[in-house]
Amino acid sequence: MRFQQLKKQSNVILRKKLYKSGKNWIVATTLALAGGIILGMPSMVVKADNVDTNTVNTQQTESVQGTVPGDSSPQKGSDGTVDQSGKPTVGVPTPSLNSTGKVETTDEQKVTPATDKVDTSNTDESQIPKDTEEAPQTTRDNNTQNDNQISNTPNEVTDSKGNIASSEMYGKAFVGTDSSSGETGSDWYLNQAGELHIGAGTWAPFVTIPGSESVNPFRDKKYIDKIQKVVFDGKVVAGTSIAELFNNMKNLNEVDNLTNLDTSNTQNFEGMFWYDTSLHNVNWRDLNMSSATDISSLFSDSGMTVADFKGFTSSTIRNYTSMFARNKNLKTADMTDMTVINNADPNNYSEIQMYGIFADSSLENVNLTNVSFSNSNLESMFRGCRNLQSLDLSSFGNISPLYLLDLLNFNDNDYYEDKDVSASKIRKIVLNSKTDYQTANFTYDSDKYAGWKNDTNRDDPTVWPLVKDPKYPIEYSALINLYTPSTAGNQAPEGNTTWVAVERPKLTSYVQYFTPDQNQDVDKPIYTTEPFESNEGGYVYIKSIPGYFAPEQSKVLVEESGPINVVVQRIYPYNLKINISYEDNSSKNNVTNAVFPAGITDVTSVADFQNELNKLPDSKNDSLDLKNTKIDLGFGLNNQVISISDIINDQDDEDPIILPGDKKNLKAIINDVMQYMLDNGTTLEGLKDTNPIDFVDAYYDNYVASAVPQPTPNHSSGSSSSSTNTTPETTTNTIKDIKQTSATFGDRPKVQVYGTDGQVIPNVFLSPDSAWYNDESMELNGATYYRVATDKWVNANDVYVYVANNSYVRVYKDNFGHLVNARNEKSSRELLPATDWYSDRYTEINGKKYYRVATNEFVRASEVYEYAYSNPVVTTKQVTSLYDEKGNLLSNKLPTGKSYKTDRFQMLDGLTYYRVGSNQFVKAEDVDF
Repeated sequence: MRFQQLKKQSNVILRKKLYKSGKNWIVATTLALAGGIILGMPSMVVKADNVDTNTVNTQQTESVQGTVPGDSSPQKGSDGTVDQSGKPTVGVPTPSLNSTGKVETTDEQKVTPATDKVDTSNTDESQIPKDTEEAPQTTRDNNTQNDNQISNTPNEVTDSKGNIASSEMYGKAFVGTDSSSGETGSDWYLNQAGELHIGAGTWAPFVTIPGSESVNPFRDKKYIDKIQKVVFDGKVVAGTSIAELFNNMKNLNEVDNLTNLDTSNTQNFEGMFWYDTSLHNVNWRDLNMSSATDISSLFSDSGMTVADFKGFTSSTIRNYTSMFARNKNLKTADMTDMTVINNADPNNYSEIQMYGIFADSSLENVNLTNVSFSNSNLESMFRGCRNLQSLDLSSFGNISPLYLLDLLNFNDNDYYEDKDVSASKIRKIVLNSKTDYQTANFTYDSDKYAGWKNDTNRDDPTVWPLVKDPKYPIEYSALINLYTPSTAGNQAPEGNTTWVAVERPKLTSYVQYFTPDQNQDVDKPIYTTEPFESNEGGYVYIKSIPGYFAPEQSKVLVEESGPINVVVQRIYPYNLKINISYEDNSSKNNVTNAVFPAGITDVTSVADFQNELNKLPDSKNDSLDLKNTKIDLGFGLNNQVISISDIINDQDDEDPIILPGDKKNLKAIINDVMQYMLDNGTTLEGLKDTNPIDFVDAYYDNYVASAVPQPTPNHSSGSSSSSTNTTPETTTNTIKDIKQTSATFGDRPKVQVYGTDGQVIPNVFLSPDSAWYNDESMELNGATYYRVATDKWVNANDVYVYVANNSYVRVYKDNFGHLVNARNEKSSRELLPATDWYSDRYTEINGKKYYRVATNEFVRASEVYEYAYSNPVVTTKQVTSLYDEKGNLLSNKLPTGKSYKTDRFQMLDGLTYYRVGSNQFVKAEDVDF
């Protein structure tokens, strides 16, 4: 049995379900409601909130349980009880600050905070498997080196001349099977400089055999990534096919002496430079294409910047499909005077395929002057070319709409499926009246542009009978109808007409995010974006915010300036319940709750989760009943329960889910199964509640005490401040007065509460991410406890100490903000330079100060500066020095007597600095207010 590889999709959880098919177990998938994190909002001030450890969140205030004397100061319960509800209390702790976080600017100094993004990619290289391949004999060749880096390891196999590879080692290239054919092939060698030298010879035609590289010695995966340059040292006569000759050479950046390659008899050039991403310039016109029939994908997915077809004429080529498709460096295409001749069947457009020749590329400019494509299939030619701003189709005449499908679909489907993809920039187009564009699927940025106008004819309704009011632009469907003969009453203008997009009136919008339990008329939003430009009558697409599912309202029609309110639901981690039962001793039955964060891809990297699994019976107990022990692969969302024995019995021995040595170790089994699912397409995006999930029901025949028993407090009584008591068991109890605040971890289960004697108080817990005032500490048998209420204590290892401090912090422009949790474990994400964040507290980790910017994510104080919003107008007393955000003196100065509006101030070495520009500050002592 093998987990099938699934295509990953955003905003869904891919659930895998095993079902019986004959003898084998097969994996099916179901979709469970979830929300993807789509980042990349306009500049934001982020509010700290209660989120799981894998997300950054934005709540205005810290939830505090018990009596709260101030805005955010937690306190012990005065009545001796512990609030177990976990319900947050929301307040507004910073009335002195600008509540919107809006940065006000002057005309002279424009303050433009950078786009606020969080990198959620996992950058831990230790988790990335290294792709290595066996080289001949005893050496290994690492294919994970950096681009343009040639690895010369001491044990590398070389030929007698020190070359990395050559015909001496692997035989001549493209030798014919018939010795009488004259197809003797070419000698070749790849030297240590990464140069592939090809000698003179006559080649046999070749094709690429799926799963085999042996037919093309240049593309052997042991050294293909080391090729940086191709040199034709002598005259080479190519056969009828050189398909994929240099395909997938990702470091190839130069081809010399291409004129030495005689392709006068070559028909198939398909994919010759496909996926050569470092190849930016090669003169393919040096190739003799007099016999060519197929040049499809010639430069697909390559690094080519220019597509030169100027004056190109061919009567033999039938297939141009995707020739420059998906080229992210392609900027210009010149097709001036290009002629495509269909000699085979002039009435059959499918004879000449130009499908998607530039599709999904970064093409910005194209010249189509005097082209002749009248007998060609032009489907999807410019599909997805979102960087094109203008297009002149004057030369496109009398082409059947059957062969113009998606010709003008500039946005492509990616734009509608992924709102991180920008809309098309097209704003000017010239249409030919002889062409019917009804199938061209004309798309543009309809949120920015209201429609299209033509200044020459727009006031003449007799020319445009479908336009109700010619003084206003028409939307695209009406425009295309003007060129559709089947439209009743239609009369397209003669010749070519230039159409220009009309921009919608500009508005100013900002998005406010609320949770379902908030009153939008009264409560402050959990998250507010910086104001951004929008357009009247256009849609604003709502981004997800860290720590919350994507809002159900994915786009909003904007009719006026002001706020856009949306509702989002918080993402919770998976609270996995593992039930342990013993056949011979039911009194030892127990439950372990292991919390697994959303978005994690490496199971063993989650320390807290692994610590909880450590509480399970260890390998000393080999009586695990595999048949009756079951695991829920649906994580509680649907019925996907399967026994461990079924997984083991039917798994693929070559790719096992549960490793042979793990079959009696419950922790290892859980890790194996979860990791296999994550490696094969399952995405755990989080839940909308904290309810426990019955994840594993484990059954053991016998109870066996763990090799290392769980620590149990040695209980004794003790009380009163600053006292020491000794019992006959030598248990000591020392209590001291303290004044501090502590908080439980947001990504861990509820915290057990103990009595003064160290006894567990049944059914009394502290909620995750709740804050507490501690007035006493207790040392009991080497463990430290903090008091949270009368005779109620929490273990110091279950909380962290902090100082409430409502403030804003900004990441320095020259560094990232590296995130850790309260236990100093690195996050997989970082805060981008020059981004603003709300912080409600700071703590000390390993002697260093850290600000909290999310429930369990902290940024080091040395990587940010703390500031407060304030917007007084300041006037320079004299020629005034400017300083950057770190207090360094800048070269430019402000003139005497000039006034500037500020937006914030910060303290540096006891001095106050006000910001007058994006990274320009003045000292308070140098200005008047």
